Amino acid sequence: MTDLATESSSDSAHTSEDTPRPIFKIASKVEDKTVFFSPNEIDFIESVNGVSQLNVSGEQFTSSQTMSELEQQLTTLGFFRCHRSYLVNLQQIAELISYSRNSYTLILKNKSKLPLSRGKLTDLKALINF
Repeated sequence: MTDLATESSSDSAHTSEDTPRPIFKIASKVEDKTVFFSPNEIDFIESVNGVSQLNVSGEQFTSSQTMSELEQQLTTLGFFRCHRSYLVNLQQIAELISYSRNSYTLILKNKSKLPLSRGKLTDLKALINF
């Protein structure tokens, strides 16, 4: 007599090992092709006239996704909404400059400067422990 419960559980274990894990990429249309970026390649994302621009190694690529959609997908992958128009890769932050009590700028490793909303400073401190 065959135990179907044991057989089916071993089959499902076997198929899960054969199935590759999903990999998350952000897509951008460039002329007649689609370019895919891993989140760690993206320095920051900027909203320009309602269009999300991926900034990768000094180059800009347009995303069809809104900033809210990108924020929802990327927050768990190390991105932070530092300003209403910017999502920053936390690994790319090199410096935080305070120009006054309520004015802050993030300097990235590639020397880009992004504004940090004064209300976001506490959230940033909690995320990167400074």
